[in-house]
Amino acid sequence: MRQGAGSLVGERDFAAWANSVAEARSTVRQVYRCAILRRGALVVMVIEANAFLHGMVRNIVGTLVEIGQGRRAPEDVERITASRDRSEAGPTGPARGIERRMKTFMEKPETVTRSWWVVDAAGKPMGRVAAEVARLLRGKHKLTFTPHVDTGDFVIVINAAQVVLTGRKGSERIYRHSGWPGGLKSKTRREELEANAAEAMRRVVRGMLPHNRLGDAMINKLKVYAGPDHPHQAQQPQRWEMADSEAGE
Repeated sequence: MRQGAGSLVGERDFAAWANSVAEARSTVRQVYRCAILRRGALVVMVIEANAFLHGMVRNIVGTLVEIGQGRRAPEDVERITASRDRSEAGPTGPARGIERRMKTFMEKPETVTRSWWVVDAAGKPMGRVAAEVARLLRGKHKLTFTPHVDTGDFVIVINAAQVVLTGRKGSERIYRHSGWPGGLKSKTRREELEANAAEAMRRVVRGMLPHNRLGDAMINKLKVYAGPDHPHQAQQPQRWEMADSEAGE
C-alpha cells in the first residue's frame, strides 16, 4: 500500500479516479504527500494536495485497500492514473471514516522554482501580449500560485516593435506630469511605440501587475527587446505559445 500511495505524489491527472462529470471537469492535482500510517489497529492514509474532491479520495482508498488485500499490484496505481479510465480503478471506498481537512496551500519565497519563457510579439495585439506576459510574471499559470508571493517566471519578449495597435488605440494619448507648473506632457501610443518599443511594452505590462513592491519585483523578471534577438540563450528559455485570436486588443 505504501508503494502504491507513493506513486500518487507529484502533478498528475486523476481522471481515472473521478466519479461524476462535475469532478471530471478539472482532474489535474498537485499531490505533495501521500502516506500510509499505522495507528494501533487503524491504518491511516494522509493525502496533502493543492485540491481534492471527495469522490476521488474514496476511489483512491478503494484501490489501495485492494492492494493491501493482495488483489492488485502496487504498480497498478501508475497504470490506472495513466489510463484515465474510471473502469480500471477499484471500487469506491466508504464515505464513513474519511475525514477531509481543507488546508490552503501557500507557496514560500524560498521554495519557488522559476523557468524562462520567450514570447514572440510579432503581429499580435499589444494588450493581449501584455496580459499574457503579466500572467506569466505573476505565476498564475502555476498550480502553486500564491497572491502575496512572487511565484512567476522570467519572460523574454522579442519583436516588441512589431506589435499591433488595434482600432483607435494608436491615436490615444498618454499623459504624464513632471510635478512642476506647466509640466503636463503627452504623446500618442503609436509615437511611444515608435520611439521606444521595449519601454512601451514594459509600461503596459507594469500596469497589469500589483501596484506595490510585489509588482516591482515581478517586473524585474521581464526582458523586452524590439528585435528577434536576445542575450539570454544561457538560460535555455522555452517558447511560450499564445492562443490565436482574431479579436481585437
